[in-house]
Amino acid sequence: MKRSFAAVVAIAALSVQRALASVGDRSVKFHLCRQSCEIDTCWDHRPKSLSDDTIVVPDPLPWYLIMTGWSCESNCAYHCTHRITNEAKKRVSDIQTKITDGVVRERAEAKMLKERWAEQLVWDKKGDEFKELCGDTHFLSSTGDCVPLMTEPPPPLLTEAEARRKIDSMVAQELSYLSVIDKQTVQFFGKWPQLRLLGMQEPMSVLFSILNLLVQLHAIFHGFSDLIPDTFPLKSVYLWHAKIASVAWTASTVFHTRDVWWTERWDYFSAAAVLMSGLFLALCRLLYLRPGTHLFRHTLMACVGAWAVHVLYLLLHRRLDYTYNMAACLTVGFVHNTLWLLCALMPHVLERARALLVSRTRWSGSKDLYGAAPSLALSGLQRQHLEMLVAAMFLAPALELFDFPPILRLIDAHSLWHCATIPLTFFWYQWLVNDARECVRTTGWHSDRHAERVVTDVDELAGAGTSTSLPAALSMLPLAAPEAEAASVSAASSTDMSLQPLWAQAHQVWGALCEWTWHTMRILRGMIITS
Repeated sequence: MKRSFAAVVAIAALSVQRALASVGDRSVKFHLCRQSCEIDTCWDHRPKSLSDDTIVVPDPLPWYLIMTGWSCESNCAYHCTHRITNEAKKRVSDIQTKITDGVVRERAEAKMLKERWAEQLVWDKKGDEFKELCGDTHFLSSTGDCVPLMTEPPPPLLTEAEARRKIDSMVAQELSYLSVIDKQTVQFFGKWPQLRLLGMQEPMSVLFSILNLLVQLHAIFHGFSDLIPDTFPLKSVYLWHAKIASVAWTASTVFHTRDVWWTERWDYFSAAAVLMSGLFLALCRLLYLRPGTHLFRHTLMACVGAWAVHVLYLLLHRRLDYTYNMAACLTVGFVHNTLWLLCALMPHVLERARALLVSRTRWSGSKDLYGAAPSLALSGLQRQHLEMLVAAMFLAPALELFDFPPILRLIDAHSLWHCATIPLTFFWYQWLVNDARECVRTTGWHSDRHAERVVTDVDELAGAGTSTSLPAALSMLPLAAPEAEAASVSAASSTDMSLQPLWAQAHQVWGALCEWTWHTMRILRGMIITS
């Protein structure tokens, strides 16, 4: 597994380097085209003398291009990319047409010579009295004309397959004399040329990003908020993950609408935040980390710190380190998928890891642990669904690695990856909801936040009438009535006392992180200006 993951990272790094090579924007043809376009449409040519009456003013851009951040120079670059691409396609098409027509004519001539040879053989078998009609050097054809005699048989007639192979060989030989930009679609500035729509640079990626955003909003306002029981300890974690993902898909929509330096960084940083948030969610669910415990706080701080270090490392470079970013994102995604795969196939490994963490925390003197966690054993249907979802999570990034020119200059590998994440995220959130309900109903892992209520979500899930004098979360525990009532009061008070310092500490950490980030940005800005 390690070797295969290393190979995936290597392929990703090579694909990023190839993207950064950008054969198109480095070519002389592109620079000449853009320079000519800018001179003709972007420069304000005033008359040099009174006798010069040629005044050329810049062409105004449409309002939708101005609203999406296009300038005259970037508009020239866009048109030059498609002009060079169109010329390359036309050049290749002309070569293929010329060679195909030549081979077709050769086959027609060979077929005609073959028929003529057959007629000549029939003529040779006739008597001398017929040969006197056309002499010794000609013979009488089926059309009644005297045709010259052939001295040797014609070459064999090519079959359809042989003719196709000959055409492909001749086309390949003809194209070998051309440069890459003159014979195929190439990338410009690390991107394939795509047709824009109302100023949107990659319209299909924008559409799929909006659909992904709708999936996140559905999870926030209905899936996680209404369907997950309030007694599930990680309900707030699930909601925050969906909120972070909604911000990330908003950034993706803006970035694919117009690729500039700040939209690119916003998209990359928010994507890294989603991956880290998903990893944090997986650790909390699989290791049964409750909000308010030391393990929960330390894991949260570690994930936030790792994301902050990742962002600061990328900010230290004027140009983003795409190879590092791709390797880091693949690593986090690989760890996330592996954890869920272990949950489906080998849950005892995660249970041992949980026991080890609990033993170390107890040894360090922690007082806020909630005892032994329930088993990670899933139901048969849930386990099968998890296996299929994890397999899809492993396969989906392959669309990013195996890149290809966009189909119809609209649909490329990246947009297909965004399209694949729409149903994948929807079904993944649906599985998380079912898992949370099953976790509360069967394993008894819950937190009673409604001690004053008579009926809770657990009663609805279980479908059984529990004691109305006890919270439903405690009615599932094997306790006597007085002990359960005492546990109800202690659980409610401990939950309130544990959540208050957690939110206060999180607020302090967030404020310190924002202040530190602000000062760091000011220092980096000063370094860039002075350099």
